[in-house]
Amino acid sequence: VGMAGAILGFLIHNFPPARVYMGDSGAYTIGFVIAALSLMNFQKGAVIAALLGPMMALALPIIDVSFALFRRSAQGLPLFRPDKGHIHHQLIRLGLSRKNTVLVLYAFSIVALLGGILVYSNQGRYFPIFIGLASVIIIFALRVYGNPLLSLKQLFSDSFSTRYETQNAIRLSRWLVGEIDRIRKGEDFWNEYQWFLKKLGFERASVQIDGEERIYTYAPEHLTEYRQFHVSERLITDKPKGDNYIQFWGDKERFSERRFHLNCEIAFETWVSACKRWHTLNDDAYRFDGQVQKQASNMIEKARDLYLP
Repeated sequence: VGMAGAILGFLIHNFPPARVYMGDSGAYTIGFVIAALSLMNFQKGAVIAALLGPMMALALPIIDVSFALFRRSAQGLPLFRPDKGHIHHQLIRLGLSRKNTVLVLYAFSIVALLGGILVYSNQGRYFPIFIGLASVIIIFALRVYGNPLLSLKQLFSDSFSTRYETQNAIRLSRWLVGEIDRIRKGEDFWNEYQWFLKKLGFERASVQIDGEERIYTYAPEHLTEYRQFHVSERLITDKPKGDNYIQFWGDKERFSERRFHLNCEIAFETWVSACKRWHTLNDDAYRFDGQVQKQASNMIEKARDLYLP
């Protein structure tokens, strides 16, 4: 009861526009208490009810995490890599506002909680009813998303056939971020990033920093005139400023839409991570004409001496 009161007080200030956010420590503490209470009640009722009650109450996070693990595993991504494929991201893409998205998730959680209470208090007798209700909800959701069989077929086809390419892109990303320790000029990093974009298969990219724009182009204009491209939105690389962005183009004959957006995420995260590393080493934001500061670490200075642009 005490924890429930604390969480309700938190939710008031967490409702959009949120003024308070919960970190990992708070989430882990709540999860630990729920797990401990489930184990304590395990001896007080029917085994099936003690197991299914908490699972029903936590249906939303369990489903979201399960799909996230499957999605990342199928695509060859690290299991703990953040992405924008969670349930709330999907609801926002369907056109819901942030407030309405939160209300939908609240409603789903309340229904799941009531189901968990009924399952536990009646020793699992109501569980088949909620399985049926969940099946109806899943069928409705699949109809909203379109043809589920075609969507799943496309997902498996795109994911497993390009799994190796995804893992290779991640390895290239880690290498490029590590190269920040070795370079001495901002121009060198831009050249390395263009090579990285070429390896990921992009036809074009535009990067703007403090009003200065650089454009990477793989093919001459006269060769791309009659081709069709995927075009990403302008991805903001520096939220406080808001006018620094990066944008990508990819040939539709080379990329499926799902694959293009995944490569855009990897390329964007690589740029942001590399710029953060530059700022950490040089105590200054990255610029195309930037110069590195001399490091106290002899290891880094020696690595810079070996670097060949």
